[in-house]
Amino acid sequence: MSLFVCKDPEIVFIDITKLLHPKHSRPKGIDPNANIGDSVRLGNNVSIGPFTVIEEGSSIGDNTDIRSGAYIGRNVTIGKHCAIYPYAVIYDDVCIGDHVIVHSGAIIGAEGFGYKRRHDLLIKMPQIGAVVIEDNVEIGSNTCIDRGAYGNTYIKAGTKIDNLVQIGHNDHVGKNVIICGQTGISGSCTIGDNATLAGNSGVADHVNIGNNAIILARSGVLNDIKENHIVFGTPAKDRRVAWREISTLSKLPELMKRIKMIEEQLETLGRAGENADGREHRSTKT
Repeated sequence: MSLFVCKDPEIVFIDITKLLHPKHSRPKGIDPNANIGDSVRLGNNVSIGPFTVIEEGSSIGDNTDIRSGAYIGRNVTIGKHCAIYPYAVIYDDVCIGDHVIVHSGAIIGAEGFGYKRRHDLLIKMPQIGAVVIEDNVEIGSNTCIDRGAYGNTYIKAGTKIDNLVQIGHNDHVGKNVIICGQTGISGSCTIGDNATLAGNSGVADHVNIGNNAIILARSGVLNDIKENHIVFGTPAKDRRVAWREISTLSKLPELMKRIKMIEEQLETLGRAGENADGREHRSTKT
């Protein structure tokens, strides 16, 4: 048996796994079935798969791999060493840094969800901002990141976003944030650096979540969360308070039984007292 003596076994195990199971190399160059605009700028060693569309004015960095059927809109910038998987859609004016992974079915830069009610009509607000994604970000399958209304939506460096996540317009997501599957973040929110949003959590609009905060699974965040806090529940609150409330709720059936028993005992005592008062009254008259 071989032994590796190391300070961080998990990271060493990851490195060994990468060595034993290297990724398959992709052929470089442009597939003849790809549709590339005339003014598109391509870096060195770029790979573009069949039926990919890249619109006018876009730029693709060195060693970036764009898989079959992906759509890249106008004036999009994609950095070096990126991987854009099949059927990802990147709308106009999106800016993506280096070493970014966009998985299949992700949609980046669609119009944000903004309307105003006037005279029983919903008036659509212009969504003229963009999306800016910094280096080393990973975006999961079927995740949607909306463009800003009048500013930009930002995803800072090192952030990892799971599948089926919704990020609304004008959100600012900090560095090294983890956002797990089925999380929904409404518009104009700020997520601090190193925060974690566990699965199926939801964040209301205009909420600020501090650095290093943790939102536990299936929590609903309606108000600002301070940095380094861990919250749970709907509305989200300090996890210890939330767990005490849940523990108390679990005891309600037994408490209701005890209350009913006490009520029955009090009724029995009340009737006995009434009978005693009646006998005493008759004895006094006699």
